[in-house]
Amino acid sequence: QLLDVLKAHHVKATFFMLGPQIQAHQAAVKRLYQEGHQLGLHGMTHDINLFYQNSESPANEMREAQRILASVTGVYARLVRTPYGSVPNLTYHQKVRLNQHGFIYWDWTIDSLDWRYKNSQYVPEVLN
Repeated sequence: QLLDVLKAHHVKATFFMLGPQIQAHQAAVKRLYQEGHQLGLHGMTHDINLFYQNSESPANEMREAQRILASVTGVYARLVRTPYGSVPNLTYHQKVRLNQHGFIYWDWTIDSLDWRYKNSQYVPEVLN
């Protein structure tokens, strides 16, 4: 439904995706690509303890997600957004390793907490 709305309004979006979700929703990911949306990577586990485990783990997760995305779309995405944002989790050495593997890091500074709500209550909360 979201893709239908974006298409109807001629809007392009960036989607940061987890490797397992790319595998599970291949048709939707192919549609994202075919309709000109930006494809980004969000890792594999979304587990704070695994993702930030050591200096190599963020790059390793992104490389695996990159491989999966490429197998589905043929696209080797370089744009990445790490789970839970960079502060305080992503270390200097982890950023260096992401860069060395050719990834472009995208971050955010405000958590809207939209994940907290299971109903439409998130709308006024996010706007506030």
